[in-house]
Amino acid sequence: MMEGSPYRRLMAIDGQPLLPAKQRQEDQKERRELVHRRSETPEEREARIRKYEKERDQDHLLMAQMASAFKFHLVGEDTIAGHRTYILDAEPDPDYKPVNREAKVLTGMRGKLWIDQDQFHWAKVEAEVIHPVTFGGFLAKVGPGTRFILENEPVSGGTWQPKEFSVQVRSSILFWQHNSSSTDEYSDYRTATSLAKSPPVARTRL
Repeated sequence: MMEGSPYRRLMAIDGQPLLPAKQRQEDQKERRELVHRRSETPEEREARIRKYEKERDQDHLLMAQMASAFKFHLVGEDTIAGHRTYILDAEPDPDYKPVNREAKVLTGMRGKLWIDQDQFHWAKVEAEVIHPVTFGGFLAKVGPGTRFILENEPVSGGTWQPKEFSVQVRSSILFWQHNSSSTDEYSDYRTATSLAKSPPVARTRL
């Protein structure tokens, strides 16, 4: 977090640490961004934080809507990072009505969840697009091959936080294809009182 919203810093490329010249470039980039954010007007700062909170709320909404968008079936058990879990298959519910445009993508997806048997918190979720979902008439389309995997882990006091988030996107806008993939890894969580001294680490692989 930097001045109220996340700052994403390049840490490695293809799993390899940055070369010294690239590391210095990232150091300079981070310092410039810090200076920029600290020089914002109150209106600019509010707009930046509001944009971040909107994106965060959209992500949370999609996760919450999964409970309504799918029908779940218990299919087995597994162990993830030492935690015993139940495995649930998630198939689209034909009666589901998306609450907004972003939630519409759930109508074309299926997934699988791993639920911790002791705390009943989901430890892992996988979802993939099984048939194309269009937005704005024919202007944009999310197609098969789009998938994401999110893993959680307990950090303290029964609180679970993200451990790794991987996403692959296969989409098109008009006649342009867009394919991308990334993996975010999260570690070194701290309590709120120690965030200023040592914030949690998030690493991104593209």
